[in-house]
This record gives sequence, structure tokens and C-alpha cells, in this order.
Amino acid sequence: MNGSSTASGITVTGTGSASGTPDLLTFSLAVETTAADLAEAYRRTADAAGWLLAALHREGLAGGDTATSGIRLRPETVWHEGGRQETTGYTASADFAVTVRVLEQASGVLEAAVAAAGDALRVGGISYGFSDPASLAAAAREAAWRDARGKAGQLAGLAGRALGAVVRIEEAAGGAPVPLHAVREAALPAGAMPVAPGPAEVPARLTVTWAWGPDRADGP
Repeated sequence: MNGSSTASGITVTGTGSASGTPDLLTFSLAVETTAADLAEAYRRTADAAGWLLAALHREGLAGGDTATSGIRLRPETVWHEGGRQETTGYTASADFAVTVRVLEQASGVLEAAVAAAGDALRVGGISYGFSDPASLAAAAREAAWRDARGKAGQLAGLAGRALGAVVRIEEAAGGAPVPLHAVREAALPAGAMPVAPGPAEVPARLTVTWAWGPDRADGP
């Protein structure tokens, strides 16, 4: 039990969580091509990026859900004996942060991206989230408060003291949703890449300080 006591009061830390099934999916897509000269690599990547975005928009994704997150240009080099460096070509890439708000569409979105960009496509990490994280955070915070209040009440009782007013509350920065083990099943057409979020927990942590209340009256 986390807690500390001083002459003026008691401080305890309470933890809590609230769980739900994520309803947002975010992943990173990129297109990348290499050519003998920089202008050609840039043109090929620009074409592939246009095809990719057009396909994503046909799948119903809004413009704000397909945000450009990076553009990179770099030479491709090889080293030879004696330390001589040779440029063999140039690579251009464009990165996009893609948000899918209807999870049942996720597999179709990925298939459309593969079909549009072909060998130029790169797929990055996937993360899940909630469209209304505030309600889960509030529920987790309430659970953390109950935990802190219960600890403080128990410790005060053991010490023969009464709790007074709350004089300080500190909330730890909220963390990302923590995946649980269960996985939601979904019916998929043959050949579709399964994208199945399981339930996740939103944690909360509160550190609360109570002043001591009036001394308890002695019993008869």
C-alpha cells in the first residue's frame, strides 16, 4: 500500500483503469522508389503517392485521415576499397499517417493501398485508440480516486485518526491504452489481411493528500 503520514496529514497514491474496445486504427504507409537520378526518383514517388491517396479516398477516408508526415530524398552509395564512395542512384519516399475510423474497413484499406502503390508501398506500425478517450479516462480516474480514498481511510483507521479535507491532488500523466489479451473476431473475405483489435485499458494514477480531521472522541 503506497502511503505516507506527517503530523499534518496523510498522502496516498491510488491507481485505477477503465477498459474498452478501441474504435480507431492508425498506421503509417509510405511509398518509396529508387532511380538513377534524383528527379526521376522524385517523380516516381510522387506518382505512387498520388495513386495511394486516391485509392484511400475511394475507400472513404477523409483528407484529414491521410496526412503527409514526411518526405525524404537520399543518395544511394557504395564504398570501394581505398575509401572511394560511389553514388549509384537516388531514393525518394513519402510517408503518410492513416487513420481508419471504421475498423471493419481496415483490411479493405490495406488491400486498396497494396493495389494502388504496388512494390513501392511500405507499411509501418499499427496502433489503436479511442474516438472518445475522455470518457474512459474519467472512469479510470474515478477508479483511482476510490482506490486512494480506500487506502487513506484504512490507514487513518489503523492510526486512530480521522480524515479531514483534501489539500492536494496530483495526477500522473496518462499513458497510452494498454492492450489486453482477448482479440475480437471478425469475418473476413478470403485473402484479406486480418486486423483485429482486442480490448484495451486506460490507466490512471492519483496522489492525494488529506489533512487530519478532528481527533476522535474517546469511547465510553
